[in-house]
Amino acid sequence: MRLAMAQIGPRTGDLEGNAERVVRAIRQARQRGCDLIITPEMAITGYLSGDLLQVEAYVRANKALLAERIAPEVQDLVAVVGFVDCEKDPRGAAQVCSNAAALVQHGTVTRVARKQHLCRYRYYDETRYFTPGGETMVAEVNLPAGRIRLGVLICEDLWDDGYATSPYREAAEAGADLAVVLNASPFELGKFRRRVEIIRAQQAAAPLPLAYVNTVGIGDNLKDIIVFDGRSMAFSREGRMIACGKRFAEELCIVELDDKQRAAPITPPYQDDEQELFAALTFALKEYCLNNGFTQAALGVSGGVDSALCAALAAEALGPQNVLGVSMPGPYSSQATRADAASVCENLGIEHAVIPIQQLQTQAVASLSNWREPRRGVTLENFQARLRGMMLMGIANDTGRLVISTGNKTELGLGYCTLYGDMVGGLVLIGDVNKMQVYRLAEHVNRRAGRDVIPQSVLVRVPTAELAENQVDPFDYPVVAPLADDIIARQDPATLLERFRRREMDERYPADLYERYDESAFEEVLKDTYRRYRDSAFKRSQSSPIVIVSQRAMGFDLRETIINWWYRDNPVRE
Repeated sequence: MRLAMAQIGPRTGDLEGNAERVVRAIRQARQRGCDLIITPEMAITGYLSGDLLQVEAYVRANKALLAERIAPEVQDLVAVVGFVDCEKDPRGAAQVCSNAAALVQHGTVTRVARKQHLCRYRYYDETRYFTPGGETMVAEVNLPAGRIRLGVLICEDLWDDGYATSPYREAAEAGADLAVVLNASPFELGKFRRRVEIIRAQQAAAPLPLAYVNTVGIGDNLKDIIVFDGRSMAFSREGRMIACGKRFAEELCIVELDDKQRAAPITPPYQDDEQELFAALTFALKEYCLNNGFTQAALGVSGGVDSALCAALAAEALGPQNVLGVSMPGPYSSQATRADAASVCENLGIEHAVIPIQQLQTQAVASLSNWREPRRGVTLENFQARLRGMMLMGIANDTGRLVISTGNKTELGLGYCTLYGDMVGGLVLIGDVNKMQVYRLAEHVNRRAGRDVIPQSVLVRVPTAELAENQVDPFDYPVVAPLADDIIARQDPATLLERFRRREMDERYPADLYERYDESAFEEVLKDTYRRYRDSAFKRSQSSPIVIVSQRAMGFDLRETIINWWYRDNPVRE
């Protein structure tokens, strides 16, 4: 049997365009002699349709396109197509929807499988829109190669840990010859490896050939930009990978399946963390601009590592000719950071603009002094950041560029950023990348280029916002960055302190952690980190959308409250 895995990139709400993508894939599969074609989950609507799924006309239109546009193309082969099914609730007038897969033969939909394990964690909210399916569909189909029994699963139906049922094993027990899994599985660091491990664990318990078809592209839920990496896969019944689709690219991936297992096994194409992150972030930026009508971007370039990395990612994603780096020196900007900002732009080949803010700073302080003299140093510091944000948004208004916010996960998590200042923009590109990962990615940029695109002086300089005389960031980043990640991931401060006492901090922390800190000193760092995290929720709530690349992120993946007295006086609550 020749199987086509249609790794396509549906766009949210583009029903006609998405249906055309499916049709093109079906035609290509037929031309290449395929017997069976599988699309990703919700291929017609796109996975992240939000409350469009509560608009009856939207859901009806996707179902009509399946029946009237896609199904007639299915001749001389069989297709399994992801869509949203709907029907009237027999108990009333409400519409009941399912995350579904249509089995299409001879130009018509013959069976429908419905997703049973609805996602209800992190940024997923499938139970808001869908009714779970009640059974695992195993359907016998006639292919040119012969009769075959297909077990049809949808994404989480394969990831059955913690659920009462196992649709995969039910399919195997029902005599399926092949399991096909339609997915919209988002990227996160290390997830490709986990997918392979889960598939092989399922096959070890119930051997069955399996085709795993994943979507590619981006979607959003207003606060999180969620990346889909593709990498569709096919496995023999023994768990050998025999095909793997491209990463971050549309593709019709063809695989030969037969009883004699003649398909040659391949090694899963694992990559190191920096390669994965670089590819994911550049792809996300490119897709975000494409989907929202941007062709050019602008960002502040300070001479620091965060903005240098963002400039490198933007140049790779959009082309250097489409990126503007803006230096906005203030009263405390050093000659060294000014020179490094210019070097980064020159090395990347992006346009460099210099817009000093000293005079604006003086005028702003003088204007405020008409009421009273500013009494706090943070007032003067934030004036600088907000003036820079104003300049960037002025450039955006005047040129139509996307402004990239350059804050990292550690800064956003701890509120070490200025609301309406360096937080302005249309996208927080590295908002799910902690400070230490930023350094490693910057080094990857240089290795990838074979030269110091980001100067070594940027990488070794003590981090500073340069908003006051002799200012440096108040963090031991090798310790605070993973600590902030753990807090964002809902680790209780008392648990973290106990882990420190037991010397159980993981490899993300520096090897000399226990030489740097005794218990009392670590507890103080922990208290300060948690206090900053707790007190900055109001800032995070107003952040631009963040590209998600980790297992625990901010945005809708962090359901927090601005009012929070639980750890207010004693963060390390036993």
